[in-house]
Amino acid sequence: NAEYMGKLMCLVMGHDHDCDLHASSLRRMKQASAVDLSTLYVKPKTKGPTRHLFVANAGAALGVQEHALSSLLSQFGDIEQLFLGPKHYSYVSFASAEHAARALEHLHEKDPNSTPLLHQLGFNRKLSLRYCDFVGGGQSKNVHPIAESVCAPIDFSKEGDMKRIETPVPDLLVMYNFLTVEEEKRLMENIDAHEWGSKLKRRVQHYGYAFDYLKLSVDTQKRIGELPDFFDFLLDRLVAQGVCPFRPDQITINEYLPGTGIGSHVDTHSPFEDGIVTVSLLAPIVMDFRHVREHRSGDTPEETETASLEKAIEKHSVVLPNRSVASFLGASRYSWEHGIASRKTDTINGCVWPRDRRVSITLRRGKKTTCTCAYTHWCDTQNPASLDLPTRL
Repeated sequence: NAEYMGKLMCLVMGHDHDCDLHASSLRRMKQASAVDLSTLYVKPKTKGPTRHLFVANAGAALGVQEHALSSLLSQFGDIEQLFLGPKHYSYVSFASAEHAARALEHLHEKDPNSTPLLHQLGFNRKLSLRYCDFVGGGQSKNVHPIAESVCAPIDFSKEGDMKRIETPVPDLLVMYNFLTVEEEKRLMENIDAHEWGSKLKRRVQHYGYAFDYLKLSVDTQKRIGELPDFFDFLLDRLVAQGVCPFRPDQITINEYLPGTGIGSHVDTHSPFEDGIVTVSLLAPIVMDFRHVREHRSGDTPEETETASLEKAIEKHSVVLPNRSVASFLGASRYSWEHGIASRKTDTINGCVWPRDRRVSITLRRGKKTTCTCAYTHWCDTQNPASLDLPTRL
């Protein structure tokens, strides 16, 4: 029922509060009619392609999650906004008509080649897509009569007590309000005073050791200098609060502008110790987590053959507000992929949020010995074939 789904969505999104409010919001969503969505999207006035698509068989009533639909559609182009409908359909706006045409061509129900991709991402129904026009007016932050009627807003600019947040991802430690507003401001002033590198789709800075994006590694024999002292208070707090079991010696800073993401990946095992930390600054983000079930030696061929692909891939989305910290330990470090979808909005607690500039500080410690972890299926030392070098940075 609506109340149960509200509480479930709170847990999936990483919240342990406001669940009753969110369940109430979902009850209102259940009462919303198709008229709400028609205020945003309508049938196209011309026969030619548009950059907007109606997507049937992909709504919340069918168990479809926003991050899964976004992961699927973003493979065909940049998404500007995505509306997961409460019933059996959704709407998406791409950056261009070319991107929308590519998605329609590859995902339409009449294309037999779409089945493997849909199954891989946990969809057990064929999708039906067709063009439409967006009439909501303005950018995504100015629309959403439906979003306003169902969301439970959160004020991420408000300072509060440091708080640990439970998530469905094993061994992932998330803490809200890890920094004060003033500390966030000072960090950003110092970071922006340093030179940004622009070889990737996003700007980056490196301290301690330079990160090699092509090899997904660092050379611990080639240090590029000591960590700047404006990070000292952060390093001390990470250890004091038990967020990180050691003092990091390598820092990578990434800038994410609206529409920018990073491909789903597991940080390479061999270069870094168990414990990778990300601190978010300036704006919240939804991070997607994905775990693919490995084939264990005890499984029979029949069990493997009949295993549901939907069950083989476990997926969750976790909200990381600005001034929060996420620590990847154990399973979340070694066997769960994490990534950020390339889009300009996120759905947080039922609200569609326009993205803003976000800066992340990733802290690691270089490993000088080979990896002997228990997650051999994903370990580049014990299973070199597992190392999947990036095609999207």
